[in-house]
Order: sequence, then C-alpha cells, then structure tokens
Amino acid sequence: MLTALVPFLGNKWAKLGIEVALVAALALGIRAYFLAEGKRAGRDEAAQSQQQELEKARQQDRKDMQSVVDKANGALADAAKQRQSAKDTLQKLAGFLGDLAKQHTAGESKVAALPDADLHGYVVSALNLRAAGDNSAGYLPVEERALAGCVTQYPLCQKQIQTEEEKIAAEQKNTAASDQVGAARLDAIKAKDAYIAQLESAFATLYNLQPPRYRAAKCLWMWKCGKRTASSPSHDIKVVPTAGT
Repeated sequence: MLTALVPFLGNKWAKLGIEVALVAALALGIRAYFLAEGKRAGRDEAAQSQQQELEKARQQDRKDMQSVVDKANGALADAAKQRQSAKDTLQKLAGFLGDLAKQHTAGESKVAALPDADLHGYVVSALNLRAAGDNSAGYLPVEERALAGCVTQYPLCQKQIQTEEEKIAAEQKNTAASDQVGAARLDAIKAKDAYIAQLESAFATLYNLQPPRYRAAKCLWMWKCGKRTASSPSHDIKVVPTAGT
C-alpha cells in the first residue's frame, strides 16, 4: 500500500493538500485547546470570585460583630459604674446603721450607770423643754407628751432599724449573686470568642490552600503569579471584663 502512495506523494498538489490538511488539523487542535483552557479559566475565575466574596463577607461580619461587642462593652462599663455606686451606697448605709447600733449600746450603758437620784434630772436635761432655772418636781405636760412619744416610737424605731439591716443584707447578697451570674456569662462569651477565633484561623488556612490569583508586577503582569491570601485573624474581638467579674 505504501508503494502505491509513492507516486501520489510525488505530486506537488498532493503534497500541498497534505500540508494544508496538517495545518488545518493543527489549527483545530490549537482552537480546541484554547477553548478548553478558556472554559477552565472561566470556571477558575468564577470559583475565585466566589472565594473572594466569601472572604469579604467574613471580614464584614467580623466588623459587624466587633461593633456589637463595642456597644456591649460600653453597656457593661455603664452597668459596672452603677453597680459600684450601689455598692458604695449600701456600704455607707451599713456603716451608718452600725454607728447607730454603737450609739444605742453606748446610750443604754450610760443610762444603766446613772444613780436613781440622777435619772429625773437626766431626763429633764435630755428633753430640754422647760425654761432655764425651772427645777419643779415631776414632769411638765409637754415633757410627759414627749416621753409618751418616745415610748411609743421606740419599738417602732427598733423594728425599722432591724428591717433596714435585713434589707441591706439582702441587697448585698443579691449584688453578689448578680456578680456571679455576670462572671459566668462572661466566661461563656469568652469561650465562644475563642471558638470563633479557632474557626476563623481554620478558615484562613483552608482559604490559603488555593488562594485567588492575579497578575502581579513581580512577573511583569504576564501571568497570575500573585496570591490574595486571607490573614489568620488575631483574636481582636474582646469583651472587656468589668470590676468584680
């Protein structure tokens, strides 16, 4: 069969036809190659575009979260100031009641130490309701009325003091319980914050395995030698702990 083709190959038109056919086949092959490369590049471009959009969305979500955390930190700071103010007030009230209790004890001791003969003069002097130089025996009506008022109010005052002491103790206990709840919630937030940081670090690692590429100056913009990598985020989402938590 090859022997039969020798005369055919000796014909210049036959050679030309063969050359044209080879060139056409080569051109078709090149065209098919570039079409396939174009489709692959298009798919890569779409994937990289989606990858970049995901990274932009992650960065925006992180900014939004930081904004929320900043507002929460501001609210925590205000709440801490109010709580500290309430603690200071309760402390002052507790101290005031303690001073009253000391004065009450001192007064009882003083009265108990008075001789019987001096009791009348002491009461008259403490009431300070009669004119100077009036040393009449017994009590004047105005003095008896004042004494009656004291006798009536004394148990009520004692009960009121006891009630205030119990109220202050309850408020201090409630404040301590609130501090414990706040500390527990803060620990939960910190744990979630650390978990988010781990997720973002893992995301950045996976993202950088196949980062989007672009034409860069280091290769004279002739091919895509540049890489758009995602930085592993530092743990910058912080919840500020407040005093007492």
